[in-house]
Amino acid sequence: MRMRLYKSSVCSILTYGSEAWRLTPKVCAALNGANSSMVSKITGRTIRDEATEGKTFDLVRWIRARKLQWLGHILRMGEERKIKRAIYVMFKTPQPGDMLMDAPQVDSWYELCAYGCDREYWKARVRALRQPRITQVALGPHKEGAQTVPFTVSS
Repeated sequence: MRMRLYKSSVCSILTYGSEAWRLTPKVCAALNGANSSMVSKITGRTIRDEATEGKTFDLVRWIRARKLQWLGHILRMGEERKIKRAIYVMFKTPQPGDMLMDAPQVDSWYELCAYGCDREYWKARVRALRQPRITQVALGPHKEGAQTVPFTVSS
């Protein structure tokens, strides 16, 4: 419940407009640090554990999925739209961490637009980027058929 509240209220404000951000290593490190600090207070784990080992919530992946989702929407727009023209310029002059960082590697702009128009394919790519909603924790020995239960945070 606390993580859902964190994602819906804190992360939505923290990442407002993040679809247009360039995710450079410096920006990713700052986001990871802020996220780890806040999530550690919710989970009771150390900031270091939240930043490295088995993140409870990966904010950078969440932003990347949102960017990819927005890119698909832009690619489905008409050719006359200025934002689509801006993405075309990004396609011609790529930079690390730009809007196209998680887009499929293609040879032509028209091929990328064709992928963007395939909604089911694009949704699958976005889903693959997103972190799983519920983390599973195995009970007992790690063997085939071990029982799993949803991870919950105690108050």
